Amino acid sequence: MSNSVLLLVMLVAMALMLTRGDQVSWDVDDLFNEYDDDGDGLVAPEEIENHLSAAMVTINNYVMTYDSDNDGKLNSEEFAKFAAFANIQDQ
Repeated sequence: MSNSVLLLVMLVAMALMLTRGDQVSWDVDDLFNEYDDDGDGLVAPEEIENHLSAAMVTINNYVMTYDSDNDGKLNSEEFAKFAAFANIQDQ
């Protein structure tokens, strides 16, 4: 898995935990059930999009917490602080 894909997966997982307000680790079935909004036993693209959109809002909020110069982006120093918070390590 590339570093950028791994980073995205970690950020989305972190955001989902933060939006739930807990530090629970899910197994695949729990995560599937979380995404299956209508309970039909299937996960539609819209259901994934709904969860990722909510996760992205949370990620944006946390990223902007580390945007000390308020330019809407993280420079390398700001990113290092964010990565330390998110416990992101080079894999």
